[in-house]
Amino acid sequence: MNIINDKKRVNHIKQYGPTCGIYCLTMIIQTLYPMFKGERKGQELAAKLHSIALKNEFSKIGEFFQVSNFINFISLVNKEIQNVSLTTEVISFENQKDLQTQLQLHLKESNSYLIYPALSLKHRRAYLKQLQHIAHWYILDYIEGNIVTGINSCYLKRHSNLKITSNYLYKLNKKLNCNFNWQKYYSKNWSYFNFIKFRRKKAKNKTVTILNNIESAVIKQRKLLKTNRTEQMIRYDLSYKMILIRKQE
Repeated sequence: MNIINDKKRVNHIKQYGPTCGIYCLTMIIQTLYPMFKGERKGQELAAKLHSIALKNEFSKIGEFFQVSNFINFISLVNKEIQNVSLTTEVISFENQKDLQTQLQLHLKESNSYLIYPALSLKHRRAYLKQLQHIAHWYILDYIEGNIVTGINSCYLKRHSNLKITSNYLYKLNKKLNCNFNWQKYYSKNWSYFNFIKFRRKKAKNKTVTILNNIESAVIKQRKLLKTNRTEQMIRYDLSYKMILIRKQE
């Protein structure tokens, strides 16, 4: 194991749409492969990854519900994106103490990062009101004591820095032992996703591409729901798991 000394911290790029897992992977690739560095190249890469996910049916609109599905998606990314070669491992934990041990072990490596599934901090109130369960993916890149830092994949840079205790991380992950309801996601009371909000006049061409892809995917999924040709309830398989990603040497 390479002990951390000058480990590269992950830089944030702006997320568009319900695509946190895809943007987490994009930002890690950027960190490990300097050829993808920068906002513009990052958005181009995110658009490519999003297209791969939709085309190969790993995702409906950009979301991921299972760790195993995410792992399989990364394997295909290795084949589809030139010069990118990542190794992945599912890290399981049983309780908060075990999570702390795993974080200390793997975040001390100089070339490894964790993608961590948890209840979205933004939607914890909705969870308490039992309106809907929204899974979110975070990047974890450093630990000091029980304080974990990383990146919150999100739309606003000022909300991107993640600094949280391992105990709270454990609680947010444990609460994902539940179902996701597509109908509630699209209902009038849960319409937080607004395409107009993300269509900026100064948006780069590749950013517009990923927005168009997301919009088309949302429209398609809604039509399938109306005709009962898609599963309404999806079971999360994210609790007590996280994904370790390394650059293959």
